[in-house]
Formats: sequence, structure tokens, C-alpha cells
Amino acid sequence: MITVPQQQLVGALKATGSSDPDVLFAAKEATMKVQRQLKLVATGFMLFGAVLTITLLGAPVGLPLLIGAYWLRRKVARNLADADATYGSYVAHARSAASTADSRLVGQVTTESPHRVEIGPLP
Repeated sequence: MITVPQQQLVGALKATGSSDPDVLFAAKEATMKVQRQLKLVATGFMLFGAVLTITLLGAPVGLPLLIGAYWLRRKVARNLADADATYGSYVAHARSAASTADSRLVGQVTTESPHRVEIGPLP
């Protein structure tokens, strides 16, 4: 729950079957939605831990809560940064693969109909 492996994000991006950056971005955001919420929850626990630590009676509970929430927030922030890097490299790879595939296709006019064009790979 805390960590989304890089393979899971790549799998979610591949599952879209698209190389459109907008579609891939939506898939990344859907996959990382829980991570963004977890970052917000960790920030809330950090604030609550800080308030408890200020009140000396709550310090035994507040200080470990503050430290744990800080650790969680750092871990989630790193995971989100890794997801952004993975998304960027996947989109770059998808664009280069799509442009390579487009450059291999040429229009070929058949002899059966002068208006019919078949798209096929280069010989």
C-alpha cells in the first residue's frame, strides 16, 4: 500500500493500449491517487503530532507520531517522484516507438483501383 512498484505503474500504462500522453497521464493519476491521499494524511498526522508534542503531556505520543508521519510523507513523496520519472520515460519511449512505426508505413496504390490506397510496411 505504501509503495507502488515501477512495474505496476508500467503495467497500468501498458493496459491503456495507447500512446496518447493524455490517456497515459490519466492512467498514472488513477494509479497514484491513493499515494496522493496518503501524502495528505501523513501531513495531517504530522500537524497533529506537532500539536501533541507542544503540549508536554502529549509529548510521549506526539513525538513518535510526528516522526512516523514525517517518515511516511518522505517515502510517499519519493514514490510520487519515481512515478513521475517512470511516466516520463514511458511516454518518451511510446512516442519514439509510435514515430518509428509511422515512418515505416507508406502509401501504396494497388492496380485494382486507382483510388484505393493500402498502408503497409516498407520493403
